Amino acid sequence: MHQITKLILSLILLITCMTVSFADIDSLKYALITEDTPKERKKLVDEYLQNIDTYSIDSVIKFSHELVQISQKTNNQYGIIKGNYFIGLQYGLQTRFDEALIWYHEGLQYALQQNDTTHIVTGYRMIANIFSRNNKEDSLRYYSNKAVKLAKQTQNNIELGAAYIDLAIFHNNQANPDSALQYYQLSLDFFDKGKNIEGKAISLGNIGNLLNKTENYELAKDHLLRAIKINKSKDYLFELSNNYNNIGISYEFLWQLDSAEQVYEKAIEINNKLGDERSNAVAYNNMGSLLTKKENYKGAENYYLRSLAICDSMQLIIGQLYNYQGIGNLYFKQKQYEKSIESLIRSIKIAEKLSLSDLKIKTLYTLYEVHKALNDYEDALIYLEKHDALSDSLDLINQKKRIDQYKVLYETKQKENELLKQKVKFENKSKEVEISRIKSQRRLNILLGIGLILVLVFIVYIRLRLKNKKIKKQSETIRKSNKQLNINAKEIKSQTEKLKIQNTKLKDLSEFRDNIISTMVHDLKTPLNSIIGLSSMEPNQEMQSHIHYSGKNMMNLVSNILDVQRYEQAGLKTKIEKLPIKPIIQSVTKDLELDISIRQQQIITKLETETVYADEQLLRRIFINLLSNAIKYSPKASTTTISASLDINKNQVIIRVSDQGEGIKKEQIAKLFKHYSNFNPKSMGMSYSTGIGLSFCKIAVEAMKGEIGILSIEGNGTEVWFTLPN
Repeated sequence: MHQITKLILSLILLITCMTVSFADIDSLKYALITEDTPKERKKLVDEYLQNIDTYSIDSVIKFSHELVQISQKTNNQYGIIKGNYFIGLQYGLQTRFDEALIWYHEGLQYALQQNDTTHIVTGYRMIANIFSRNNKEDSLRYYSNKAVKLAKQTQNNIELGAAYIDLAIFHNNQANPDSALQYYQLSLDFFDKGKNIEGKAISLGNIGNLLNKTENYELAKDHLLRAIKINKSKDYLFELSNNYNNIGISYEFLWQLDSAEQVYEKAIEINNKLGDERSNAVAYNNMGSLLTKKENYKGAENYYLRSLAICDSMQLIIGQLYNYQGIGNLYFKQKQYEKSIESLIRSIKIAEKLSLSDLKIKTLYTLYEVHKALNDYEDALIYLEKHDALSDSLDLINQKKRIDQYKVLYETKQKENELLKQKVKFENKSKEVEISRIKSQRRLNILLGIGLILVLVFIVYIRLRLKNKKIKKQSETIRKSNKQLNINAKEIKSQTEKLKIQNTKLKDLSEFRDNIISTMVHDLKTPLNSIIGLSSMEPNQEMQSHIHYSGKNMMNLVSNILDVQRYEQAGLKTKIEKLPIKPIIQSVTKDLELDISIRQQQIITKLETETVYADEQLLRRIFINLLSNAIKYSPKASTTTISASLDINKNQVIIRVSDQGEGIKKEQIAKLFKHYSNFNPKSMGMSYSTGIGLSFCKIAVEAMKGEIGILSIEGNGTEVWFTLPN
């Protein structure tokens, strides 16, 4: 079920992307070829890159290559530089770091040839960013320092602020939040100096995000609110969406869950407006995490799968990791352990590929809890040991980093201690010689004793190891045999259940087929009998009217059946336009005039609004089906009322068709919109009906974005209502 849902969401996303027209991109390509003004060329390049950024990464790379080729032919240096940088950016998003560096260096060479200092600094920063993500500290520092030095020389406070952001990101990735915070603060100061509001908002947002990671949620919330205020005032929608996502995390861990849900919804609204599926992947993942905490598991699964579909289609590997991790945790809470294990294993494989040990640790512990819940203590112990080993390894790495930070201070203290030792040694030289001799003798004795003990311990260890190895091998053989027996039992049980389901489906299908044939033949029999009987009589105008009316009834029934089948296969196409209601009702009433006159019935209209937005043919057939039913199931000399009113609050038109028939039992109402359902009011002498007319009405109304329902009290008439957008 998980795989099917994921496939459906992926198809929906693909179809949505395909609906975007390539016309704008083609027109921009043509403009880039024909335009010769440098200022306009720059504007066109930026517009081109903005347009292609909504596509998948592979498509963006293809379009960027085309931009570089066009720019080389037209000697557009700005386009060459931006195109190369944009290709490098896409490869970086795919963690294809070597390819990203090739294209960044290519763009940097063009910038150096043109002495374009702004793009030279940008190139240094982008290369530094790749080395930051690739954990190559020396190369990172080299390019970051070049970017900082050139930005200072040119007094480019904006690029300087951006360079410090890159350094902050590196220290953040290296689990050094204090240094990261210092660099973010420096970036904020230089953006202030450069009066760059957008950069200031970015720095505030990054500081808020970092404070979230260090669990300073209140302080994080304050910084993010400042960033939101700036981005709102300047209408920086992309950054505003990121701010809402991050402040949602703050609210979530402060257990202000409703506030978190509100800001995540705002982020999704902005992303939909921008067509930014990449940011929506983050927002959907956050919403999945939040709804899991609120125990809305169905909603959480829906958002996780929507996020995963986007990550799959756009090749966002880190997003896939977070979604599989979240889905695994969700299934664990729902006690769907097998599904949980499948998702968590996928998460671990991605974490190992990206060398993200901290995320792998979290997933290993969840796997331990899942296997413990399954009473599979052996596998649970394996995952717990892996978790502890990796945690210890990370602790050692972090410890080494802290030691390196204080290395200079330590070495200075060590030298001071060494000088002090030399002084003490010089003053007590004769005394130390004697003490040294005594200590050496004692040390030798201790070493001999330790040596003998170690030999004995080693012999005992080898014997125990051989014995344990044999026991472990026997246990492993038994465990594998038990596991295979369990698998075989599960397969047999699964096949049995499948056969039962198939048999039930075949039985239901046989009964359904018999019911369809019976009811359809009965419904078609009545008008056919009328036509056959009337055709044998002397021709006259009344007879021709009866034949024509019976034929139209048959045509309406057949059309309903065909349209319901067609909709189920390919969907119902609509042509929505503004229509007057009254002429349509008059036309339908005229078509049913013969049946109305025979039953001595009356049709009354009460229209509070004169127009509606709908497909004319569908609306006409809805009225034909509903009026036919009202006439058919109402007594002689009764009145059927058609009313239309405007619901201003919901911005919709409500249309009601009310008759004076016997009404419908409550338990029958729910079945009436199902295909080939029937209603048989025996006291009125009516015959069975296929129910296909109401099924068609439901399909037609919903195709026009409306709703349909029935209100009926047995013995007191029936009202069928439906709505259409105004």
